[in-house]
Amino acid sequence: MMHNIFIACDLCDENINLRIQMGYFDIPFNIHCPSCETSITGTVLLDNDSGMNIFEDKSILRLYNAHEVNTDDTINNIYSVELSAEFPTKKLNKRDMNIPDLTAFMRNTSNRDSTYDAMKFIACHREYFNEIHTYFNLFFNNKNELLQTKLNKTLIRLPKITSFKEVNNRLESYMLLHQLLMTLAGTSYALEDNLLVSYSELGKKIGLNEKHEKIIEYLPIIKPRFDSIEKKVLELIGDFGNIYTQLIPVVVLRNSNGFQDLNKNEFGLMTVYASLKRGHFS
Repeated sequence: MMHNIFIACDLCDENINLRIQMGYFDIPFNIHCPSCETSITGTVLLDNDSGMNIFEDKSILRLYNAHEVNTDDTINNIYSVELSAEFPTKKLNKRDMNIPDLTAFMRNTSNRDSTYDAMKFIACHREYFNEIHTYFNLFFNNKNELLQTKLNKTLIRLPKITSFKEVNNRLESYMLLHQLLMTLAGTSYALEDNLLVSYSELGKKIGLNEKHEKIIEYLPIIKPRFDSIEKKVLELIGDFGNIYTQLIPVVVLRNSNGFQDLNKNEFGLMTVYASLKRGHFS
């Protein structure tokens, strides 16, 4: 479903059509007025059912340097820009509103499965990551008894996520934490398949290594480094989850090998550009 909103630049009153692909996530955007080149920024509020406001004639826009206007939606020759959180979008262009055009969704039906997979990460991340991160902190702080109690309750609540029936020591807790991170937190949906294979193969290599005594002897030396790395990884996953909804088109294009076929003169990734301008990826 597309929703048309018309705005006007606060400085020169140039009219612009925002052609919004309705979806599940907020859409940050950053465009320049085609007449006076003023930066116009804003967010289309769709997350958490905010998008339902359109059916109640309420605004779904947060705007800077522009304001909403009532304009005839059959107007000829108006500047128009597409906005979507899930798909590549048409860049600012002159458009005759009387001539039908494909929606961002319809142009990307061939990437439907990749889009759904990319969206699974944020659903899993929002539901489980904070819980898993809290359990990791218990592990780092050596709160082993409390951690085991919490993990065993998790196994009762979610019995099909792992072969573990119960954890009884620190090592089993550690192993289960990593399984939870790779499954419940949705990490697998955001990583390339070969990275998960490499991760599993590395674990097998360590487990089958004949020099177990040497590895155990070396563990106290490398443990602080491992803890530091894992804490940083968890921090990065948390930060990644916070900006992920603005990266969905990138993940979709990567998973579908679509970058090479994208006409970069006509189409862009609006949410990524807006976030770069606001310094979210620094």
